[in-house]
Amino acid sequence: MKANLLILTLLTVATVSVQAKEVLYTEGGKASYAAYPVSDYKFPNQQVAVTDNEKDMKIANLNKLLDQQQRLYEEKITYLEDELKKSKDRLIEKSINTDKMTALTEKRYSEETAYLKKELVAKTRTVMEYQRQLEKMKPADDMKNLIKVNTELALELRKSNDQLAIIQLKGNEAIAQKVEEKTVTGGRMPASVGK
Repeated sequence: MKANLLILTLLTVATVSVQAKEVLYTEGGKASYAAYPVSDYKFPNQQVAVTDNEKDMKIANLNKLLDQQQRLYEEKITYLEDELKKSKDRLIEKSINTDKMTALTEKRYSEETAYLKKELVAKTRTVMEYQRQLEKMKPADDMKNLIKVNTELALELRKSNDQLAIIQLKGNEAIAQKVEEKTVTGGRMPASVGK
């Protein structure tokens, strides 16, 4: 349909006589404009005759040019349609990928939320169980008894450490005294006494 419209337009242009304006100078230097049909204009000493054969050749050439332009336009239209289709496909693919990523993110978020809720419930139960056990133990009385026993054991441990330190100190003094006696008297020390 586009081709037919284009052919009709070109034929109309080819068949209409084109008129040109020519500037004619007069001897006084003033210009006058006159319109002459191009096909009717004759050059001096030359006769221009347009025959039907020449018109047919011009029409054939115009038809060839029209066919070439039509092919070029069809190729461009095909190329642009392909590019448009590719762009649409890419946009659809991006949209699908975005939808998939959104769905995966929502799924992961809901799974993680469910897991954290389960963890919270389990830990809450554990804390409540510990609180019940602490209430059953009566920690005030038991703790007082534990503190008292622990304090007594700590006092006994200090006394034992003090006595051990005193004994070691006395033993070291005795050994030092015997070493002095040996050096002074020149006697021998028994083998049971350490060096």
